[in-house]
Amino acid sequence: MDDVTATDWAEAPWWLDAVAETDTVGCPEQWAELAELGPLSVEETLLAIAAAGPGPEAARLLVSLRGQPLTDEQKLTVVGLWQPQLAWTTAAEQAALLDLVGPEPDPHDKQASGAVRRVRPAGAGRRPAQHGAARGRADPAGPADGFHFTATQQLLAEGRIDGYRVWLMLQTLTTLPPELARQVEADILPRAAGLTGAELRTAVRDAARKVDPDWGVRMFAKTRKTRRVGFDHRGTDGLVLLYAYLPPVEAVAIQEHLHRAAAVPSPHPGDERSVDERMADALIGCVLGSTPGDVTTPLAPQVITRLLISLPTLLGLRQDTGELAGYGKIPAGMARQLATDSEFQRMIYHPVDG
Repeated sequence: MDDVTATDWAEAPWWLDAVAETDTVGCPEQWAELAELGPLSVEETLLAIAAAGPGPEAARLLVSLRGQPLTDEQKLTVVGLWQPQLAWTTAAEQAALLDLVGPEPDPHDKQASGAVRRVRPAGAGRRPAQHGAARGRADPAGPADGFHFTATQQLLAEGRIDGYRVWLMLQTLTTLPPELARQVEADILPRAAGLTGAELRTAVRDAARKVDPDWGVRMFAKTRKTRRVGFDHRGTDGLVLLYAYLPPVEAVAIQEHLHRAAAVPSPHPGDERSVDERMADALIGCVLGSTPGDVTTPLAPQVITRLLISLPTLLGLRQDTGELAGYGKIPAGMARQLATDSEFQRMIYHPVDG
């Protein structure tokens, strides 16, 4: 009996047309016999997915389980089977991205490192921003510094290691010369899947120091030049993400200081702030100043604030949102409080044309 391909199981999904026949996995003889007996049971489907390995066929079978009654154990199995499928998809995407942008020139080759990275022209009608966004994603599983981590890519394509672990490894591998990077890859890769993210990061860095004793010193000197503070306004509504890349000694000192500040008893009765809230307030207080006797309670910001608020809202007649320059819309009550607590220069704007 001929092998049964993915397209023989049920009605093919729309995306299967884009999959070449050579990329579909032929089913073993016993699966074909099961197909003749009728639809597979849940347990049979799970076994078929595990036997097929990550790829289009496994994706079809996983999708076919949607809406079917599953036990808690079967649901957990389905979640586990999706993980290698995600890794396979990541590897396939990276291969497509690499085909689009091409490999990075080898920085250890002076002639090659001066070359501009090859970028294939975007398709007709494609916006440059889309092309740039694609280039930005061509990293976690692709080649770097002009050489390929083929063993890592292979495990990713087989679903035996996930994209996050590949990314953790490449963070260090790409800082080493090609020959030394391959040594570290060969040392770490066999055990990477069994390590947590923190364990893997430590293991890769330890292996880098082993093959190159000067690696740690070079990295400290290099990364210190990139210390910085950043702000991300796309976070949770009502909060802004403040992040900082700091030298380790100073960062640990700041962490310890904030822990101690959060432990200072509040002079206000009924203070129900959590430790995280008090640490956040302590950080604000360290920069803007804090209430005497309580370093975890910051003073009102003594900075120039640009606030856009309509007169009816300012007078409490309406509840339209205000706009805080550099952030965006804020609730009417917060806008009125800022206007009340501040000395401000009034500027009138037209509500229609601004």
